[in-house]
Amino acid sequence: MFLTDDMSTGFDHIWVVVHKVEVQAASGAFVTAFDDPSGVNVDVTNLSDGAERFLFIGARNVPVGDYTGVRITMDTDLTVFATGSSTGEACVFDPSLDIGGGLSAATFAFAAPVTIGTGSHVV
Repeated sequence: MFLTDDMSTGFDHIWVVVHKVEVQAASGAFVTAFDDPSGVNVDVTNLSDGAERFLFIGARNVPVGDYTGVRITMDTDLTVFATGSSTGEACVFDPSLDIGGGLSAATFAFAAPVTIGTGSHVV
């Protein structure tokens, strides 16, 4: 599993803790692609500088099939550094993303369904 980002400008750093990444099958069911109960610290702005940058966070086989989206589970708390600031500001994700236990989950639909066969895939 690789993470990337396409954030708008305005922040030098946005630190989140990613716990789980699931892909959504065409049936609507979610399939776990990454799971780490301790979480992985990610500065998502480092993944968005106009170049194709990715962060490898783990390997897990996803069954062959058609997938329509992804759900990312993160700590509810995050830290943002405004452009030019050396001090981070504690923030929380929107309450609508709260799933309890200090976690938030965001679901994103793919622009078009993705078919995963054998080999690797970028979506």
